[in-house]
Amino acid sequence: MTALLPELDAAPARAELDLPLVVTTLMRGVLYRESSPEVWRHLTALQSDLRDHVAVLGLVPVVDEREGYAFLRQRPEDPGTERPLPGWSPAGRCPSRSACCWPCSAASWSWPTPATVAGWC
Repeated sequence: MTALLPELDAAPARAELDLPLVVTTLMRGVLYRESSPEVWRHLTALQSDLRDHVAVLGLVPVVDEREGYAFLRQRPEDPGTERPLPGWSPAGRCPSRSACCWPCSAASWSWPTPATVAGWC
């Protein structure tokens, strides 16, 4: 009867692999082998596809198979990149975090002109 049950350690067939499941799970946070064994199996089989897919977003997957965890990290910045303004980041990178007042955070949703924002913070 055990021959009819699928083996948990066996890698799924290529047609059954689910890259969107792996990407969305990693976008939500750290993936642990013990907490999500099904997603982990998909991850281990799709590592090269995952690397290519998230590279477009400026991310790099970090997978530690020995310890059993994986997460996405922002691609390291090139040392030759100029920063014309503090906190500026080139396209494809997340902006640096900083505390700001309520009008500044509200303004980020409405895209005001620099003259409008000059007096804030």
